[in-house]
Amino acid sequence: MATNIVIPTVGDSVTSGVIGRWTKKDGEFAQRDDVLLELETDKVTMEVRADNPGVVRHKAKEGDTVNVGQVVGVIEEGAAPAGAAVAAPAAVAVGAKAATAVPAATAVKVASTATDVRATPLAKRTAEDLGVDLARVTATGVGHRVSQKDVVEFAQTKPTTAPAAPAAAPAPATPSGPRGTRRERMSPLRQRIATRLVEAQHTAAMLTTFNEVDMGAIMALRTQYKEDFEKRHGIGLGFMSFFVRAAVQALKAFPMVNAFIVDGAQGPEIEKHDYMDIALAVSTPKGLLVPVLRDTQTLSMAKIESS
Repeated sequence: MATNIVIPTVGDSVTSGVIGRWTKKDGEFAQRDDVLLELETDKVTMEVRADNPGVVRHKAKEGDTVNVGQVVGVIEEGAAPAGAAVAAPAAVAVGAKAATAVPAATAVKVASTATDVRATPLAKRTAEDLGVDLARVTATGVGHRVSQKDVVEFAQTKPTTAPAAPAAAPAPATPSGPRGTRRERMSPLRQRIATRLVEAQHTAAMLTTFNEVDMGAIMALRTQYKEDFEKRHGIGLGFMSFFVRAAVQALKAFPMVNAFIVDGAQGPEIEKHDYMDIALAVSTPKGLLVPVLRDTQTLSMAKIESS
């Protein structure tokens, strides 16, 4: 007997969605209430769970647009295959073997901790974008699940606790190489957010804010090394190179800031860049010019100052 996997009703105004990810592969066994797939709509990202245990068979693939009520797969009911059985009971031994079985089972559990973290689909996607290990994030969401807010807050505090050495390290001497780009499909939710933000720019008053930063440490560092820097490189050490290097480190930590929204074959896509071009406003006798420094991730401070 087979049970259909049906796209559930999400809300009155939601009639379709996109299969963001199948969490159970085609032919994989699923227990009752296991998450089968993640459905992305312009309102919410939700999980579709198994009503009965059995083997999952796909009828739609990731990235397909599906309607509410559509059958996207089936669950072939039956007993769990031998490979799907929980390994913990097999580790239980009699007599002297029991002492060695416990550490082995514990090691397996520790190794799988990162994949067993309870998190919302949006939190998982945000963690992938920001390079955050979900196992290190404290969960404050409903049901002790990691929420997107938890991931963002963790990513914001991570740079302050990480070693500062990479920021001060000289730029690599190797060639910049190809200016590679990577694209990923935008979820309906992200598309709706982007649309609303663009509408807000045209209909709402925009506000510019200014934040004060303590430059004492940078000024002291510049005073200490500016004479040696000028003798070695034949150019003065200004503040712009510090600003550019700081921007490069920030773009590495948050690559989504260095991305574009472009048209793809199946709708809008996010294009991420392996390179970092930074524009600088320069006052000249003819007016304000904004030259662009290419591949700043490969430039040393001397190269930035001489550009």
